Amino acid sequence: MPYKDPSKKRANGIKYRTANIEKHREQTRKWAVDKYNSNLEFRTKVKAESKARCNKKYREDSVFRERCLARAKAKLELVKKDPIASKALKNSVWERSLRVQYGIDESKYNALFNNQKGCCKICGIHQTALKIRLSVDHDHNNGKVRGLLCGPCNRQLGIVENFLSKANKYLKECSNVAD
Repeated sequence: MPYKDPSKKRANGIKYRTANIEKHREQTRKWAVDKYNSNLEFRTKVKAESKARCNKKYREDSVFRERCLARAKAKLELVKKDPIASKALKNSVWERSLRVQYGIDESKYNALFNNQKGCCKICGIHQTALKIRLSVDHDHNNGKVRGLLCGPCNRQLGIVENFLSKANKYLKECSNVAD
């Protein structure tokens, strides 16, 4: 046994960590990002906890609340004054939404967009015929991104998926009753 004395083991561990602190921090960050991006359940839990903490702090801390309100007013003023800044703000919100909701970044979205030649994967309508970007379609069970769809196709697919899962459940229940 290399460390019979626990105090030496602890001292050596602390010495190693202080010497390699940046490496350790980077490994921890990478692990956290990988876990966050790959695990839908974990991502949902983290978002809920973060929102609850922020809401609690907003309710209880008047200084924090005033800072949030001031930041929101400043953004609103910026959007009113400068359309270019408004577009940049919308893009940053969109990029954050991609990262948080689907675990992808803008480059992966653009790769999907280029693979689909800028068209909806179901109906084939091109992006230029739409008023908004193509929506990211993902599997709600495992969080995997399937492709890009126009708004109407994305909504209809959600309705059909919901209907099919309920219909399958109903058919299974009926076949069990008939037996």
